[in-house]
Amino acid sequence: MEKTLLDLFSNSTRFAETDLIIRLFKVANGRIPLQYDQSYYIMDNGLAMGANHSPDVANLYCAEHEKNYNVIHHEWLLCFKRYIDDLFTVVIADNETDASNRLQQLRYPNLDLNWEILETRVVFLDMNVMFDTVEHMFRISLYRKSLNQFQRVPATSAHPNYMKKGVIIGEAARLATISSELDIYETALHQLREEYCRLSYNWEWIDHALNTTVRGKLWDKRDCKKSKEFNDSVVFKTWLDPIWDHVSFEEVMETARTFINEHNLVRKDKRYERFLELKMVASKSRPSNFGDLLNTSNKTIVRTLSQ
Repeated sequence: MEKTLLDLFSNSTRFAETDLIIRLFKVANGRIPLQYDQSYYIMDNGLAMGANHSPDVANLYCAEHEKNYNVIHHEWLLCFKRYIDDLFTVVIADNETDASNRLQQLRYPNLDLNWEILETRVVFLDMNVMFDTVEHMFRISLYRKSLNQFQRVPATSAHPNYMKKGVIIGEAARLATISSELDIYETALHQLREEYCRLSYNWEWIDHALNTTVRGKLWDKRDCKKSKEFNDSVVFKTWLDPIWDHVSFEEVMETARTFINEHNLVRKDKRYERFLELKMVASKSRPSNFGDLLNTSNKTIVRTLSQ
């Protein structure tokens, strides 16, 4: 793993603190404490579950071998997808034994892979993937774990209504991305409405948030990698404070355009020409807390050590 990090950072001019990164990696993974019952132990292999850096390290390790050591290049492998340590594959095989033997060829050094081989249905992350043997196509829908508590922002929360509406639309957008067909998407949206109704949300209010136009746009845009609206906007960062509700960002943007035109800034810098075409949108962050203060302190320590 150390070699992987060295190769990644040493050839990039973006990372001046390569030695520091390696040192921090050794400290974070060298002696990992583990509690079992009332006793403490030191892990001698693997990464600490729950540590902030563990997903990144796992991704770096697997990506290095997938890229440089032909781990996933096989003619019988129709599809290979990985999310951190979860793998999904579609394999050409005569039977389950044949599939198992072929999957044994997918190896990462020092890692043991446990495969669940199924012919027509498998769960991958939050997706229920089914293969229709009649139509010979995959159908994908949302998978919910049996212990899912469906914890969401209740209707009685003090969050502003536009934030509650945004949360619902965000979930609907996720459902559109997961669903392979429109009828599957509509069924998932109906279940979403029922879940929010159980949290005392008004059914009419939910229907207004997820009206036909919104649902249609979410379905049509499900394959888009980046929203055009976001590309054509300049983001003004604000906080969850009622004072910002009284600010007209259209007037702010118009004032900026007037200033640019009056001072002929486009002639001095062509980037202002693009700025004149943008519209301003506001992002609202939560107020700062002690966790933010700790993060700032940690950044200061890292910056000091790197000097």
